[in-house]
Amino acid sequence: MHVQQQVQLKHLNTLNLNAIASHYIEINDSNDVVDALAFAEQKALNVLVLSGGSNVLLPQHIHALVLHLNIQGIDVIDEDERNVTVQVGAGQVWHDFVLHSTKQNWFGLQNLALIPGL
Repeated sequence: MHVQQQVQLKHLNTLNLNAIASHYIEINDSNDVVDALAFAEQKALNVLVLSGGSNVLLPQHIHALVLHLNIQGIDVIDEDERNVTVQVGAGQVWHDFVLHSTKQNWFGLQNLALIPGL
């Protein structure tokens, strides 16, 4: 886990708003979340979870620990003749997941294509 300070978040929100996070951690593994929350508690920081930044208006200055979710992966948990249960990483691009599900003949998500976000 690598904590960065004074990080520009412009590239992490779809409106390209200038926003500076006082503290920032990119989360690439679910174990990083536990460590990051412990860090936030130790430093008495609020936590802001940021994913694709498609449904958020960020202020210019964020005095908090920003957790940018970048967990990748699509794993089949269970499958039978009618259903597929998958685990999808919190940083997976949503539209890419919809396309992947269609290629695998897992139908039902097609009407949710092109929604921005992770």
